[in-house]
Parts: sequence; structure tokens; C-alpha cells
Amino acid sequence: MTVLVTGGTKGIGLAIAAYLARPGDPVVLNYHSDEAAAAAGRERIAATGAQALTVRADVGTIEGCTQLLAETAKVHSGVLHIVHSAALIYPTSLLGADLAQFTRAVQTNGLSLLYLVQKALPLLSRGSSIVFISSAGARAAISPTYSALGTGKALAEAIIRISCRNSHRAAFASMRWRQDWCTRPRSPRWSVAKTRRTNSSSARRAPIRPAGRRATATMQRSSSFF
Repeated sequence: MTVLVTGGTKGIGLAIAAYLARPGDPVVLNYHSDEAAAAAGRERIAATGAQALTVRADVGTIEGCTQLLAETAKVHSGVLHIVHSAALIYPTSLLGADLAQFTRAVQTNGLSLLYLVQKALPLLSRGSSIVFISSAGARAAISPTYSALGTGKALAEAIIRISCRNSHRAAFASMRWRQDWCTRPRSPRWSVAKTRRTNSSSARRAPIRPAGRRATATMQRSSSFF
């Protein structure tokens, strides 16, 4: 089993990577620029006995996702599981946004899911899974300065829904959650849906994202995942 986690050297991404790490299995941690965090994350995963690899790549670009999956392919073995946790936090209102920065944030928070999965298709097989870390801000205006993140996450959710309906190859699952999960002082549950690539599914709790991004995500998986 190979696990690839974007935004995997900090916060919820690193916590998920550590939870999924198994002795001898490759765990690929993607990061954008923080070398110190990457080194610490790699050391933490290596301590589990897993084969830890860090890859510096910007998943908000097509080129970055191409590079990330090319590096992943070099160590990949077994079934590939992807956790897309990377996010670009740009606090701004819609009308007050710098449009270049806003576009960049939407690409990282939304379109990157399409970039990532399309480049991963050659490595995906039956039993592969993709977990997307979303936010309640994708469906509700939870803050005046949440527009860049919320817009990006809403775009990613639309990509998931369209892919589930229209593409037999896409490894996406539909997304469901209760809005109050983002305000209650507890971790939300995984919402799980089976697709053509999965054998079975079961629910699990999701970790909490710092700074208001409580993880709301869905996954599809084989019975051997986790």
C-alpha cells in the first residue's frame, strides 16, 4: 500500500499520514515550501517504520501535480491511496480580494483536486481511494474573509459530484455532512460512499483542522484500507 498526502508535513495532513503509516509501506508527504516542517514530518513518519518520502511541489499547478505523481510512481507499490489535504489560506472578502492571489487560492483549494486525480489515474487500481479534506465554508458563508478558501472548496465539491455522475474512471465519492459539525466541539464523522473502484466501506471519525477548518471529507476505500 502506498499513501500520498498533500499538505502532509503539517497539521491535519501530517496527523493523517502518521495514522496511515505502516512499516515497510511508502508514505509520500507533499509540501509547498517549509523545509523545516518537511524534515520533521519525514522523521516522524520514518519513526513508524514506513518508507517516508517528502516531495516539494505546488499542487495548485498542473506542473506541480505532474511532478508529485512522477515522484510517487518511483516508490509506489500495491494500492495507491491519496489524501488531498493541501490548502492555501488567503483571508479576504470577495470584492476586496487581490484577483491574482484569489485565483491562485482557488486553484490550490479547488482545481488542484482535478489536477491531482487526473495525473494519478495511471497509478490507481481497484481498491484505490481518494480522501478530500473539505470545509463547511464551501456551503455556508461562515466568515467575511473565508471567500477564497470557501470558493475553492465549493469548486472541488462540484468536481466530485460531476465526476461521480459522468466518469467511470474517476475515483471520487459523493460528499455528505451536517453543517453543525463545524461548530460543535467534536470531530465530525467520515461520510463514506462506494464507487466502482471500491470493495466495501465503513465510517470513521475525521480529525479536526486547526484555524476553523474542521475536516469534512468523504472517502472511498477497500476493506484493507485502515
